[in-house]
Amino acid sequence: MNYIAASPGLRHLHVILTGSNVFYQSCLMVLLLYDYVKIFILNVCNVFVIWRLIVWIMDFLIHECIIKSKNSVEMYERGRAHPLGSTRHRASERSSRDRTSK
Repeated sequence: MNYIAASPGLRHLHVILTGSNVFYQSCLMVLLLYDYVKIFILNVCNVFVIWRLIVWIMDFLIHECIIKSKNSVEMYERGRAHPLGSTRHRASERSSRDRTSK
């Protein structure tokens, strides 16, 4: 298979390296550089879009974790839940009831 014929970029590069018309070679060089710069910019933009999506997801998850931890702290401060588990909470309720009943 002829790779030079298959790719316009390689075809331009082949003409640039082997051609005799300097003006034509310089035009093709500019066109080739433009193509590669355009491809590079599009790839970088795609990377930034993916990166922004990842950052947005991580930000969302972190905020959800903060909200859940804040809610659990508020519930603990109100006496509804114990951060180490429900059995300790029940045991502390029993001990506080025993102290108040005496």
